This record gives sequence, structure tokens and C-alpha cells, in this order.
Amino acid sequence: MTISDLVSRNFFRDGDLVADPYPYFAAFRSKCPVSRENHHGVTMVTGWQEAVDVYNDAETFSSCISVTGPFPGFPVPLEGDNVTDLIAKHRNQLPFSDQLPTLDPPPTPIIGRC
Repeated sequence: MTISDLVSRNFFRDGDLVADPYPYFAAFRSKCPVSRENHHGVTMVTGWQEAVDVYNDAETFSSCISVTGPFPGFPVPLEGDNVTDLIAKHRNQLPFSDQLPTLDPPPTPIIGRC
């Protein structure tokens, strides 16, 4: 199976990928470690360093996710470069939005150096 064949599969609906998702992730990573998935428009972060960068940058990336995948969508369109206020206002409308993995960290206080 070619890289193109693998990345054209539907990660969220293809049962074969549940049993062995690693070739799919490797195909996406070889294409680009951060790219948009074709079926549901979600961004796939498959590179290790890219995932670490996203995880550690709460200013740019939100943990506001749906544990049910991309199917419910966000309650309002997320348009523009700064959607922080929209996320804060509507995040409680996502399924299981009160679960710890879906919450953004609280702001970190700036602590002076000794």
C-alpha cells in the first residue's frame, strides 16, 4: 500500500486502523508531521517533536477537544487567528467537556527570579 493510499483512509471510521494504526501514522508523518486529515478536517500531529511543541504551547494551542472525535464539531465556527474567547465561551457544550484531558491549564503566574 502506498503512502497516498494510507493517508486517504478514514482514521476515525476504518476498523483495520484500530488494530494497527502505526503504518497510517508513519504515512502521515512521512507526508508532513502536521497535516490536515481529509475526511473530517482535523489536524493530525504525528511527529514527536511537533506533538511536544503543541503540548507545551498552551498560549497557541488549546486542549479543548472532544473525546468523541471530530463528529460533534465545535458549537460555533472557529474563525480567525484568536479563538480563545470563543473556546472559553462554548467549550462546556462539547461532550465530556468537564474531563481533565479536555481542559486548558490555568494561566501560569510570572514569578520573579531570586
